[in-house]
Amino acid sequence: MDLLGGGLADLAEGSGGAALFTELVDNRAVCTARHGGEELACLSAEVGRIMPLHATAEARTLMIDMPRHTVARLLADSGLTPFRPRTPRGVDEVIKRLALIRRHGYGVSYDEFDSGIWSLAAPVRNGAEQVVATVAVATSEACLSRPGVIDKLRLKVLKLARDVSAELGHRGTRAA
Repeated sequence: MDLLGGGLADLAEGSGGAALFTELVDNRAVCTARHGGEELACLSAEVGRIMPLHATAEARTLMIDMPRHTVARLLADSGLTPFRPRTPRGVDEVIKRLALIRRHGYGVSYDEFDSGIWSLAAPVRNGAEQVVATVAVATSEACLSRPGVIDKLRLKVLKLARDVSAELGHRGTRAA
């Protein structure tokens, strides 16, 4: 069992939701692997699906090292569709969220793209310390009601992101 596939399967099993791997392909966030979450009818992340750069933790986390002008261009190219009431509405709002992702080492979204879906994503870096993908967990609010579940999921996502990064040659201490 390979690290990514096995890690995503373990993450999905422990979350009650889906584990996702998202990559930046031609300036678009594309879900390239998914395990679990079949019971989440409102989760639209499927393999091959383009994720909106502004409306999911998985996609936003891909942009954490990009300068503001690059983020603004990518958002202008992809649009800032207001999918849900919590969806960021402008470049400034996305930039503020990117700052939080850099500070904490992971990004979170709730009810921004898919109704009632909470997700947490961490960056995957290559040997040149470039963010090349994200590892994420997506689940429903009901799955988060157990004590300590968010902290456990955060730790699992961060560990898998570090492990996959190490497989890609990342040796630095920089997580986000």
